[in-house]
Amino acid sequence: MTVTGELDKKSGAFLYPFLPFPPAVIAEVQKDSPAEKAGLQKGDIIFKVDEKYIHGVADFSVVLQKKGDKGATLYWKRGQTVMQGFIRPFFDPTYKRYRIGVVMQGIQMKIVRVKNPLKALAYGWKDSVMSINVFFKALGQLIRGKLPIQTLSGPISIARFAGAVVENISQSTNWNDMLIRIGRFFKLLGFISIQLGIINLLPIPALDGGHATLILISLGKKTVTGRGLSPQFREIVALIGVGLLIALTLFVLILDILKAG
Repeated sequence: MTVTGELDKKSGAFLYPFLPFPPAVIAEVQKDSPAEKAGLQKGDIIFKVDEKYIHGVADFSVVLQKKGDKGATLYWKRGQTVMQGFIRPFFDPTYKRYRIGVVMQGIQMKIVRVKNPLKALAYGWKDSVMSINVFFKALGQLIRGKLPIQTLSGPISIARFAGAVVENISQSTNWNDMLIRIGRFFKLLGFISIQLGIINLLPIPALDGGHATLILISLGKKTVTGRGLSPQFREIVALIGVGLLIALTLFVLILDILKAG
């Protein structure tokens, strides 16, 4: 079947009528907690906080921290029944975050232990190639206008994503679950590193790829005319590149701030 997504203009992402991540399912409700007083039980699925729909545990945690101790109306499903209740989170000095007194259900995944180092490298190479393909596919869609410019993210969004994953580690229910979440954090770092590495190799002035391109052009010009590119020309190109990078940095920072707001 064909599924058509809806563009979220604020985040620049396409939302589909299914969850890409496991929902926010409650695994345990602590005694005398705000969650217990509101009527939450084990197995309930939280899907909305006030008017904000929740797409997974990490999303719920981020929204909860924004609400703080002001309180919010939670909506959850118990079987086929939709329920709601007002909950006022409390600040837990141990975890240094706001909580409602629940333990969320971890993602049920099978851990594959690869004993052969060469096979492990093959898995890592496969993931790296996938990350590279994702970059160029997204870049092509941006150029063709199929992806909105709001898709771009900067350091603020990266910090938010990494923070949500790290915070998710603290909600681990057992050792295996913690290993999975720690692995997910390092996979995110690897993905970001690969994206930045590719950008650095693009023929953009002031980046390594730009310097390499200028060197090749200079060698080609020297082969044909006997003279390479002048230092003044290369300096001008480098300054233009620095200006473009500064403009791009400011642009993605503004996008990050708008998304966070």
